[in-house]
This record gives sequence, structure tokens and C-alpha cells, in this order.
Amino acid sequence: MSYCDDKKLASVLVEESRKEIETNLEKGISNIIEYPHSNVKNLRKKYKEATKARERKTLLKHINIEKERFKAHQNLFNHIMRKSIDDLYNVSAFVIPDEYVSNRLDFIQGVFQEAYSKSAFAKRDEGLSKSGLNNSSQWDAPKINYILYKMKQWEKRANSDKELSRYEKTIKMPLLVASAIDPSGQVRKFVKMTTTLLDSYLQIGYPWKTSIIDPITKQKNPISLQSIEDKLKGIGARGEVSDMSNYQKTVAATQLSEELLHDEVRSIIPRDIPTNPKEFTKWRNSWEGKQFFQMIKFESERHEIDDSDSRYVMIPLHSSDKGIKILSKYRKYQKSSGQKAVIPNENENAFIVYRIPDNLKSFFSSIKNNKSITKESLEEQIKPSELEEGFFTAQEHRVYKYELIPGTDEPKRKYADWKKGVKFQNKIYDPPDSWMPEMWDSIEMQREWNELFYEKVLKKEHSKVIQELDDYIAKIQPVLMENGWHVDDIQEMFDKISSIGGIKFNLTQDKQGNFISSNSFVRKASKFGYGHIKFENAVYLDMVQEAVKAISSSYLPEIDAQIATDENILNSEESDLVEKAESRERLSDFYKRKKYYEDMLNNLEKRLYGDTDTEADKKEIMMVHKILATKGRTLFTDHKKRRKDRSLWSEYVDEAIRANELTRMKIELFKTILAFKDNPSLVNYIVDQTKVAAGDADIEAGFFNLNYSDSNISKIFKNWFGKDVSPERIRDTGVFIRSLKTAFNLGMGTAFTNNFQRANGIINYGFDYVMDSMRAMNPSSENNGTQNHKYQELIEQVEETGVLHPGNAFIDMLTLGMDLGQGNSSNTKEAILPLVDLIRLQKATSLEGWLDQSKSWDKLITSAQNRGAVGEKIQLEEIQRVKKEIYEIYHGDYKPKHKKYLQNRLKDLRLGLSQSAINRLVKWKLEWFPTAGEYTTMSGSERRMRSEFAFIGFKLSEEMGRVNIPESGDWKYTDSQDAIDMARLSVYMNLFGFTKVMASKMFRGAVGGMGWQFRQYDYHQTVVEMEWLRSAAMSPEGMLSNKALGYGALAFKIPWQIAKKSMRGGMHAARLAGMTKEQVLYWQKHSFLNKDYDDKNLDRATNFFLIRGLPTIMLKFLYFNFAPYTIFRSVQGLARSFTKDDINMRASRGLESMVVSKIITASMLLSYVFDIGMMSADDEDDTIEDAIRQLPFSMEIITMLLWVVDFGENFWRGARPYLPTPFKQLGDESVREFADDIIN
Repeated sequence: MSYCDDKKLASVLVEESRKEIETNLEKGISNIIEYPHSNVKNLRKKYKEATKARERKTLLKHINIEKERFKAHQNLFNHIMRKSIDDLYNVSAFVIPDEYVSNRLDFIQGVFQEAYSKSAFAKRDEGLSKSGLNNSSQWDAPKINYILYKMKQWEKRANSDKELSRYEKTIKMPLLVASAIDPSGQVRKFVKMTTTLLDSYLQIGYPWKTSIIDPITKQKNPISLQSIEDKLKGIGARGEVSDMSNYQKTVAATQLSEELLHDEVRSIIPRDIPTNPKEFTKWRNSWEGKQFFQMIKFESERHEIDDSDSRYVMIPLHSSDKGIKILSKYRKYQKSSGQKAVIPNENENAFIVYRIPDNLKSFFSSIKNNKSITKESLEEQIKPSELEEGFFTAQEHRVYKYELIPGTDEPKRKYADWKKGVKFQNKIYDPPDSWMPEMWDSIEMQREWNELFYEKVLKKEHSKVIQELDDYIAKIQPVLMENGWHVDDIQEMFDKISSIGGIKFNLTQDKQGNFISSNSFVRKASKFGYGHIKFENAVYLDMVQEAVKAISSSYLPEIDAQIATDENILNSEESDLVEKAESRERLSDFYKRKKYYEDMLNNLEKRLYGDTDTEADKKEIMMVHKILATKGRTLFTDHKKRRKDRSLWSEYVDEAIRANELTRMKIELFKTILAFKDNPSLVNYIVDQTKVAAGDADIEAGFFNLNYSDSNISKIFKNWFGKDVSPERIRDTGVFIRSLKTAFNLGMGTAFTNNFQRANGIINYGFDYVMDSMRAMNPSSENNGTQNHKYQELIEQVEETGVLHPGNAFIDMLTLGMDLGQGNSSNTKEAILPLVDLIRLQKATSLEGWLDQSKSWDKLITSAQNRGAVGEKIQLEEIQRVKKEIYEIYHGDYKPKHKKYLQNRLKDLRLGLSQSAINRLVKWKLEWFPTAGEYTTMSGSERRMRSEFAFIGFKLSEEMGRVNIPESGDWKYTDSQDAIDMARLSVYMNLFGFTKVMASKMFRGAVGGMGWQFRQYDYHQTVVEMEWLRSAAMSPEGMLSNKALGYGALAFKIPWQIAKKSMRGGMHAARLAGMTKEQVLYWQKHSFLNKDYDDKNLDRATNFFLIRGLPTIMLKFLYFNFAPYTIFRSVQGLARSFTKDDINMRASRGLESMVVSKIITASMLLSYVFDIGMMSADDEDDTIEDAIRQLPFSMEIITMLLWVVDFGENFWRGARPYLPTPFKQLGDESVREFADDIIN
């Protein structure tokens, strides 16, 4: 349907359309829960046919259970249908009926997902009686009743018309807030888009990165970033390069591929212009001659090469058919003549190079007509080339001020000043011939990939989503005005939403078809265009600052001088009319050029020094970014300083696709805002949720009425302390402190404990699912994988879902934003900034002196060099750059308006260096352990468990019929979006999602992140455990309206369920007396112990108590000295016998229940407060400490309390959480020695 005529308010739709929409609703609902079907008739038939009394009794029980299930199913189906249709005719005028149907069905599915950690689907291949909620082996009356209870609770909250409470705003998870506030599903759909943004763009981008089987062609995509990188890895093993290891050769080959791709390194073939008149005339009319005479018109094409004073023209042979033929013919000649043993293949890129005559005016005069051409004149003008064939590298990316890009005012910028050889880590080498065939293949693959990605993702898909957004805005604007919105308010809303994500994730397209973001751009000239260019942010700012200096000190003064000269000519009485006319023409051009440079200078300074405090400021900075990107890019983007690592291509995919998905999200945000425009608190909530998803720093954070957002903390610093600290600075400081705490407190023990999170899977899905997933996803097992897929195929499919991305993992909750990929070892002392050198900086009189005297920095460099990793040496260059920048900032001449910029820049430098050192330490802690890394490191255990739970989601979706499995041929789980969604759901409901967008506002911001850093898991686990208990308490029909009675009954029901489980297990002891397994199962089936009689929700709650509750009780009872001969002392004795070794202790902590733990802690605290006398003095201290651990900043509070009580006695105990392993395990004396060493 289109928006205007056929997307009408549901209440005014014609009867035929209403029927169609209601039919679609009913069909969708039945596809989830199925039409209610009673199996009583079939059971009664079996009852009549049964001959044994015991069997008849069992069937009678089944009939009663089925009646209850059918009744509950009918009630649920009828309620959903009635409520869905009622809401359809009462939704906002801005809600499209067809979209309402889709959103409502997603809301219904969400109830099932939140209640039982999996989706519900009808599956009719085994008949109606086994489809959806009719399947009595999966669904009973209590389970269905709980769905109805939960749905009514959410609908009751939505119908209250109350604004969001402080609890909902700050403590409740966003997806739960969305579900409870809007039963139409519109808000849930939008919030779900924000929480799955990372998964979505990773999934869409995965085929561009990795070779996968296409679901349509059933073939692997031939070109992917992975296939290109695999080819590059093999190149380094070939050929010899002096003083390079195999690893260094691989890195050098990777860098060379980037430089060849962008024409920064060129393979040149020197040729001489013929001096024989006949051959010269033939050459001049040839393809090469025409290219030569066309190119020498431009200064940018007259190259200086090596130390020669001559200039040369470089004619690319690989970008035209004629050039390719010339190159092929020449290479074949070289091989046949023995000049080359190995020649490049047909994908080679090469340039024919001709020396330009020194006196072009004389040269052109001598060849003005064929009759004047003589051998003597040609030999006088044309000199032979002084060059050798080989690879040459550009030394600069030069601006040609007087050559403009056609159709623009921008000056050209091209590579210039060529030197023989290729540079790698301060070494000059010649690439071996054996590298080049596959090198050229990899470059051709990259160019083909570039074209495909540009055409499909940028040109087609990005243009499509931008057009969708523009169309929606155009259509909705008159509707808003009809509903009383003022045009200024409409524009303000559009601007605010458009600015979300900043320039980084709002791509801009210029007139030439290039796509630009904040510090990168994709040039699209042809297949042989530059491709993707990206800069480090600090380098980008350096270039902007250099451009400001160049325009101020060179470009504008030159133009002013030229203007003055021509104005003197105009004002001179001696000038004739022709001279004055020429001056007027030049002046017009000069004034135009001056205006361009003044505008660019203004925008460049805004980019450096502009504020982003208000929405107007942000809008202005966004516009500055676009202007610089589209009109002034060549002024400041030096391609020699671009990134050359392969990871930038993966980032390119993520940024481009994320920009598209973010635009789609904005369209949905518009729709949601308009549907709930009368609920301002909800509108503000979802706008903030969008900002979080987009990565904006200006987001809300707080706990009830306490506002600790980064923006508010920034205001507090300014108003209370007079310090101007930006929200971005506060955010970055929070990341640094969290990463430091992570580095010092996480290691093998925590990782081992983390493995017991699989217990959630056992409780939710059963033991068999978890064991099957552990076997299938075990890389070291011979029996891994499944019948249809090998382990490697499964892990690739899991990666495709996005759940293995570090941003989704538990470790992200602890580090939140750190780059764990830099460096390969740790040195704790490197985290200490060499402050002494900053003092020496004051005395430095030259840059060279500062670099020479800063010895502490030199130790950093030496330490990194000794580790021998090539990747670290790239970092050494960065350290040298930082040293140079510190000197220039300190001794530079800056204006007062630059103060804020310089302060931020110096802070960036300090944080950057410290963060780099801390990152290496965190990487060691999270990713390194000598053996069994999948169990003993945080990142290893998280990746392994996430792959297992994703596999469980795959299997569940297959069992529900959501995976299309062909009779023959290859297939993947990820061919089905339902399977992908189920895999994500399985991961996030059991291992949780710890990205900021999934977390409630209490965990956001620097304060929330630091204060609740180690409590986010507790929060999620508590929510899940309460769901297990609530479903057991509130699902029996008589308990639906009485919470107290429902929860109180659990105290009796759970022990009885445990007893039944024990008796069922005990019956197998009869096999020792000669009974067979089948006989035991028969007697279980025909007694009250029959599992089919169990309340499925109660059974889940009982499993929770057995798996998590009992270990928690045992763990808690370890630390208290109870009176002898009491039940407490008995339980304590059992607990101590179980946890006498560290492995069992870690297991107990891994199985700890948050709910049970907090109940026991609260009970112990009450006994202390009311002086019940159950604990000793030491126990009281432990109880208080345990209670404090539930609070934010618990680590800091405990440390301060220890120091306040007895500073001398408790100093090292209080400081230990802030010391890294292994120093925290050392005695006090060793710790003192370490501290003294750092101070020295």
C-alpha cells in the first residue's frame, strides 16, 4: 500500500479492506500459536480400547490434562484475536494498518520469547494435534495460562495511559519497557531494531567479508575480503627479501597490495620517444603518443622521478584494452629473450614512462608540422630516459593549486616525487618477481569487490534508503501540519533525528559519486579508482590543522598578491585596454578562488574548534563535515597518511551497511514518534534509545531521580568546579577506568566460573540440548558438527548471525569500547605515563632535542621492539608521532580561541598512550592462557558458549519447521531469518546482551558503567530467575489474580516436585534387582510420577532451585559460624566438604543464583541489624561486606571502609583490587617492592 490513499486509518477502511486485514491478523496469530484443537476425542477412543485398569487410569488423567490445555489455548486465542482487532481500530492516525498487523504479531511473539526464551510457531506437517500450542508434550495449561497472564499485565500497563515511571526509564530493560507500554507492537519493533542494529549490519555484511554459500545459487561467493586476505597470506612465503622474516614478508606484502591498489607504488617501464622522424610520426599518432600529448598539458602529470632534474609522463597500461595488449606483448618478449624468468599475469598494473623534453616550447615548435621534423632536431630536443624498470614509490601526495577538478573549485591532489623501491618499516626493498602473479590477482579481486560493493551497497542500497526517508518526510509533513504542527517544530524534529549518528554514520555523496564520512571516503572514478580511504582520527585532525596553516600562510597571501598586481594594472594609466581586459578576467577568477579558500578556512577552523553543546551546534558541525567532504577534501586529505591495514576494509563494510540500517531505523523512529506524539516521555525515551544505538555521547543515564549522564556530569564539572570537560571526555575516561579494573581483576578464575552459565540453557531447554551443542561446537572433538554440517561450517553460520562479535559479549560489559586487538603482550609499567619527560619538554629548545632527551619514551620503544612483533613497530611510529605532536602543541603559537581544542588534544594524547598500554594488559587477561583457552579465558569461554547457544537456537528453529531443508544439496541454517533470530534469542536470553543499547539507563554513561561494572550480569540473571519463579507462581489457574498466594505456594510445590524427581530417579535402583529399563519407565508412566503430569513451569522453577539455588545456599553457608547441632551447622558442613578445593568453589560461584543469594544476604543483614545473635563478629563483617557488594562502586566503597577502619593494617588489602595479576597474589612486602619500583 502507498501512504496516501490506501494507507488510511483502519476505522475508515471499506468493509472489504477491513475483512482482509482481520483475515491477515487471524492467519498470523494461528501461524504462531495454531488454532485450538482438542485431542480429547482421540484420547477417549484409546481409553475405551484400553484393557488394563492402570492404563485406563493414566489415560483418564491425560484426558483431564488435555481438557485444561485446550481450554487455556481457546482462552488465549480468543483474547489475542479480540484484543488485536479492538486495538486495530483504535490506533493512531499515523499507524498503517498493514504495519500494525506485522507489529502486533511481533509483540505476541515477544511475549513467548520473554516467558520461555524461545519463539512459538505452528508446525502442521505432523497434523493439527502436534502443531503449535496443541502439542501437549511441549505445552500444558499452566504454560499457556502464563502467556495470557503476562500479555494481560503488559496490556494493563499500556492502557493506564501513564507516563513512563522513573523505574521504567532507568532500571527496566528497553525491550521490556517497549513491550509493556505498547501492545500494538510499534514501539517494540523500533526498540528491537535498535538492540539488533549490531547483529543486523554484521549479518548483512558477512557475505562481503567471508565466502559463504549463496542460498539461491548454492555456490560460494568467489570474491570476499577473506578470499583476498587468504591469497595475500600465501604471498609472503615466496621469494627472499633481505632482513625480513616470513611474518614480516607477509605484512610487507599486505602493505604493498594497498599501495599498488591506490597507485602509490607503481611498476614502471621506461621507454624512449623515437628520434627517427618516420618512427616519431608513427609514435605520435599511436595510442601511446596521443596519451603522452594529452597528459603533458597538466602540471600534475609531469612527474619528477628519482634524483633526475627531468620530468616524466606515466601512462597507465592496465586501464585500457590497447594498453593491456602493449603490456602483454612486452612481457612475452621479456620472457622469450630471457630477461625475466617469471612474468606477471594478465592482471598486472604497469605504467609506460616517457621522459618529457626539457624545453617544451622549443619541442612543440620543432614538430609543428611533419616537414620540419628532422632527426637532428628530434635528437636535440628528446633525451633518453635515465630510469630503470621496476617499482617506484610516491614520496608525497601533492596539491596542485592551479589545477581544478573539472566542474568544481577544488584543486587537484595527486601522488608525486617518485623514488626507486618500496618502503617498509624504514627499509627500501624490491618486491620479488615470485610475489607478483598472485599479488596482481589479489588486487584485481579487490577491485572487482570494490565495484560490486559500491554498486550494490552504496549506490543502490544507500540511495534507496535515503530516498525512502526523503519520501516519508515529504508525505508526512502535510499530514503533520493538518494535525496542528507548526512548520518550525516539524523542521526541528527532522533536524534532531537526522543528526543522530553524526557524520560517521550519515554518509554524504558528492557530485562525482564519492561517498564520504567523517574520516574516510570512497572515491568512484572507475574500476581503477582509489577505492576506500580512511585515516586515524588524530591523523585526520593533524591534516586539517596543516591545511589551516597552508591556506593562512600560503594560499590566501598568494592570491592577495595576485589581486593587488592586477588591480594596479587596472588603475595604471600606462595599461592598455587589452591588458586591463585580461586583468579583469583574472581578477574574477582570483576573487572566486579567494572566496573558496576563505570559506574552506572558516569551515576547517570550525571543524577544529567548533562546539557541539547544542542541537544547533551539532547541526552546524554536521554541515561543516559535509562541506569539507564534498568541496574541500583535497585541501587536507594526504593519502600518504591513510591507513594501510587490511582491517579497514572490514570496517568499511560495517560503516556503510550500518549507515543504511541506521537510516532505516530513523524512518521507523519517525513512525513511532508520530504514533505516540501525545506521550512525550515515551518519545524522549525512544529518541535517546536511538542515540545509544548510533553511538552518540549525548545519552541519558541515571538511577531513579539521580541523573548521572555524561552531559550532566559535564555540567557539574563546569558549574561546581569551573572545569570545561566535554561529555566525550567523560565517556572516554569512563572507558579507561573500566578497562583498568578489568585488566586488574579478570583472569583464568573468572573465565572458569563463567563457563557455568550453561546452567541457564539446561534450565530453559534441557540437558540434552546443552550437551548436543557442546559436542557439535567443540573444535577439538572428533565427533563435532552434525550429520549435515561440519564444525567449521557451523561456526561460520554462527558468525553470520553476529552474536560472536566482541561488542555482544560479556567482556564488552567490562571494557565497553576498548580495542582488544592491539599488541600481543603486557607490561604493567608501560601503563605509567613518563611524566618526567613532560617536565623536560619545558626546557626543550628544538624538536630534535626533545626527541633525543625523552629517555622514558625510548624505553617504551625498546621494550616494544624486544617483543619482536611487526604489529608493535607500527605502534612505535605512532609513539614517535605523539612525541612530535606534544612538542608542536606545547611550543606552537596558538590563539586564545584554540585553548579548548589544545586542552582536549593534550588529554587525548595522555589517554591514548595509557589506553594503549592498558589494552595490551586487558588482552592478556581476557584472551591468553597457556592451555584450554576456550575454558580458561574470558573471550575464549564467551565465544565457545555463544556458539553453543546459537546452535541450540538453530536446532530449535529446525524442530519448529522454520528451516527449509532440501532433499539434496547444501543448505544452511542462516538461509532462514527465523533460524537467525532464534539463534540470537537463545544467546541473549541465556548469556545476555551487554551492549549499551540493550542495557537499562542505570548502566549507561561513565558513572553508570564504572559504578555497576560488575553488576550488569547480576541484573540480567535476576530478571531471568524472577521470570522462572513468576511463571511457576502465576500460571496455575487459581493463582492468576493472587501473587502472594502464588509465590507462597512455591514453598510447598518445589519441595514436592524435588521429591517426585528423587523418586523417579530412585526407581531406577530397581534395575539392580533385575527390572529392565523399559519396566521401570512403564511403572513411572502409570503412577503419579509420570512426567506428563508435571506442571512444566513448576518443573523449570524446580530445576532452577536444584541447579542454582542449592549451590548458592551451600556457598553462603560457608562463611558463617552457626551454633553446633543445628540444621545450619549441618548444611555448612556439607557445603565445606564440597567446596574444599578451588575448582568446586569456582563451580559453586558459577552456579550462584542472584535471587537466592540476595535473599540470604538480606536475611543475614536483618539478623545483624536486629542482633539475633546467629553470627560471630567476623561473620557480621562478612555480612556487611557482602551487602556492600550489591551496591554501585562496591569495590571502591569496601576499599575506603577498610582504610578508614585501620589504614596501616588494611592498606594492601584495600589496594589489592587495583593491582594486576600476578601482583595481587603476592604478599604485602612484594607489593611494596613493586610499588617502589614503579615510583623509581
